[in-house]
Amino acid sequence: MYACRLLKLRLLVVMTALNALLLIPTGPALAALDAATLTWEVADVPESLGNLKAPTSISRDAASTGGFLVADAYNLRVLRLVNKQWSFFSDMLLEGRPLYAANTSDGFFLIATNFDTIGSFTEAGDDVGLFEGTDTIHGLYSVSSTEIYSVTTNLSSTRCNVIKFMTPDLGTLTNYTLSLRPSALTVSPQGLLYFATAGPVYAYKNNDADQSLELVGQWGSSGKSVGQFGTPAGIAVDDSGNIYVADTLNNRVQVYDAAAGTWTASGSVGSDPGQFNNPQGIAVDASGNIYVADTGNNRVQIGRFASAAPTASLTGVPSSPTRTRTASITVGGTNVTQYKYSLDGTDWSAAVDVATPITLSSLAVGSHSLSVVGGTSGGVWQAASAATTVAWTVQAPAVAPVGLLLSE
Repeated sequence: MYACRLLKLRLLVVMTALNALLLIPTGPALAALDAATLTWEVADVPESLGNLKAPTSISRDAASTGGFLVADAYNLRVLRLVNKQWSFFSDMLLEGRPLYAANTSDGFFLIATNFDTIGSFTEAGDDVGLFEGTDTIHGLYSVSSTEIYSVTTNLSSTRCNVIKFMTPDLGTLTNYTLSLRPSALTVSPQGLLYFATAGPVYAYKNNDADQSLELVGQWGSSGKSVGQFGTPAGIAVDDSGNIYVADTLNNRVQVYDAAAGTWTASGSVGSDPGQFNNPQGIAVDASGNIYVADTGNNRVQIGRFASAAPTASLTGVPSSPTRTRTASITVGGTNVTQYKYSLDGTDWSAAVDVATPITLSSLAVGSHSLSVVGGTSGGVWQAASAATTVAWTVQAPAVAPVGLLLSE
């Protein structure tokens, strides 16, 4: 067993019936999270920056919107990735290879190394503080410059030590001890600490008042089946409590849907998009896109969930039968922002914004059918074979009765 140290962790874990009590949201941002629907692409690095060399972690960039910091270990540097655009962030500022990188919104930058040290710097590169440990570091997470977490382990103990740094110079800290062997950590947006291990994923609540960590959730085991793990080196949690795990030795990504209470998996060993070789870092953005440090393949991959197909809904459909030869029909539906329509089997119209209703005039007497497919802003369309279809009949206008001719 190895002892673990933790500088504030947001640990990726699967919650149960305790979710509501523990402030863990139960609903995902998407309708369902099924890792089998993920599509993957490689985030290509420009030639000016050269190739990645064993990127070991990826973490949110507190100084940019939707950005990440990538610890490019064997190139001895940290890169920034924002909207698939790479830029240089920092050279290695202390001895060793960068295993984890983090920053704060008020301008501090932290690096954890393979020499069991954590350095704190200004983003200009000025020294702020240094923590020198004796155990292997397995994570680094900054909530703020006064709330920084990390975890370390060694092989001689069945317990681990969790560290919370409360000043950016890393000089003021609190230690917690757990009977775990963590291989990764993170902190949820609700402040819960999540640990990934060679067996279960754990969630802990930090009780600052008595300097203790309270176990609030535990899921999974060691193995190769879905919901089992092979010493995962990366974990992340989103705003809805969904968990994302870089399942390192199983060469895949696993996702826990907090609403459904289920794990799904994506990937296998290999070098094609959607395949992995010893993935060690994982992060998720506000849109639910997954970023993975695919360490053995020297790259970062981005995974996107397939959006649920929208379904158009219609209001203002004429009653049937009707003598009205006009209609104004409004299109709506969840996530529907545009639509196409076909009247009486004609070709589909061009895409129309839902703010514009379908206006029909001079309808002939007889039967009519209207088919509509809805589309999302991202270009996902309702299948034509599953179009929303309505039908009605237009009757001929009523004929006024012929008046009787009266004779005197």
